[in-house]
Formats: sequence, C-alpha cells, structure tokens
Amino acid sequence: MNKSAQNSGFAKKSSIVSYTDNNGTQKTIDATTITDWKKHHGTASCGTKVHSLQSAKIGRSTIVQDSKGEYSSFLTVELEVMSAQLFGNTNVKK
Repeated sequence: MNKSAQNSGFAKKSSIVSYTDNNGTQKTIDATTITDWKKHHGTASCGTKVHSLQSAKIGRSTIVQDSKGEYSSFLTVELEVMSAQLFGNTNVKK
C-alpha cells in the first residue's frame, strides 16, 4: 500500500481546504492566505508538550494546521462534540 493510501483519512498535503460559510454553502480557501491563526500550546495529560497546533474559524468551520504544516477542515460543531466525547466536556449534550 502506498503512503498516500495509508494516510487517506488524515490531513492532505494541499493548502486548499473546503469550509462551510455562515449560510451553509461549501467553499474552498487556500489556507496559506489565512492571517488570523490561533496558536494552541500546552502540556497534554500524558506530559507531551504541544507548541505547534494552530486553528482558524471561518464561517461554520474550523481549519486546523498541525505540527507538520498540513491542513484539515472540520465543522466547528463536529469538533465540539468530538472534544466532549474524547475529553469529557460536560457543556455538550449527548
């Protein structure tokens, strides 16, 4: 199996990502043109220090840039539910 097939469920190398605007329309953007990135850093529960994760909210989506510089796009509400289920956020209804 080639490397791209193995990683098909992960972030793509392209900087072009799709997002959903506030009206629910799916669009694309070149993530390298985003200027208002929020940097995330801290120490995970296992003790690993994280310094290189960034996110930007655009419309109903959140674009994430990982430590390898790769981009992914998610609906913000999907990230909210995933976070609650993974980390126990009690503010989200199940």
